[in-house]
Amino acid sequence: MKMPSKNVIFGVGFYALCSSSMLFFNKLSVSPDGPPHEHVMGPGPVSCIQLGFAIAFCGFLYVSGIESFENITNLHTLKMYTVYCVLFVGE
Repeated sequence: MKMPSKNVIFGVGFYALCSSSMLFFNKLSVSPDGPPHEHVMGPGPVSCIQLGFAIAFCGFLYVSGIESFENITNLHTLKMYTVYCVLFVGE
């Protein structure tokens, strides 16, 4: 059995770190901590902010030439994912 490359191991580990930290910060940001009148941001706006930063980071990777996103997905998949995101944020 062939061992995965270092890039694959790094990618999986980095994805797990990002995913778990995002879950932690989501829970931290929507949990009430303070006076009862203090406004607590809901999960929808938090997810929008995180999605915005992800888009900005991918844009940076593309503009800087570090990564190319050509032919990464088709239009049908993009439409379905957009519907999923809108429904998730609207919840």
